Amino acid sequence: MTMNSTPEISKDLNLAAYFLLKGAKLLDIRRDLNHSVFIFADPDLCSQLRAEYFNGGQAPVLEFTIKRKELLAQIKGNDYVFEYR
Repeated sequence: MTMNSTPEISKDLNLAAYFLLKGAKLLDIRRDLNHSVFIFADPDLCSQLRAEYFNGGQAPVLEFTIKRKELLAQIKGNDYVFEYR
């Protein structure tokens, strides 16, 4: 992220999991009323990944599910990291 760029923000849990799986850096998760807001560092990468995601982007199901579960755990305040063995 350059000094002048604005972080990428999403309220979509699945999209946030996709961003993580594809290498985007999560900066923070904040609460906004009844939603979680995911803040990512690289808006250019996230813009590219958003287009990919909504145009049928593919990801391995197991790894995607792990990222999603990790985000849910962080939302709930756990420092949970799921490892598949």
